[in-house]
Amino acid sequence: MCDEATDDDYNNQSSWYADKAPQGTADHGRATAELVEQRSILYKVREKLVATDARRDSILKQSKEIQDERMALATEYERALVAVNQACGKQLDAVMLQNEELKRALDAAEAKIDRL
Repeated sequence: MCDEATDDDYNNQSSWYADKAPQGTADHGRATAELVEQRSILYKVREKLVATDARRDSILKQSKEIQDERMALATEYERALVAVNQACGKQLDAVMLQNEELKRALDAAEAKIDRL
């Protein structure tokens, strides 16, 4: 029955025993009252621990969500960087092709000048 008793049951019993105890057991009554007080403190600390664990779990969940978002952004950044590099490569190829065409035109113009 002790395992199933509530705090109130325990407090009421302890108080009843302390009130009904003969004078010779006053120390026992004080010890019981101290035990009840310590048990109450224990339950309060346990409640705070449970609340702290819940906060920790919430923070860990948020941390995981932030990490996932960061990974998604890093992946998106990598894709954008690859796209920019490809565009720059295509643009460089076009400029080099245009440079070759201009060089040929210049060579043709110089050859024409030399013939004149």
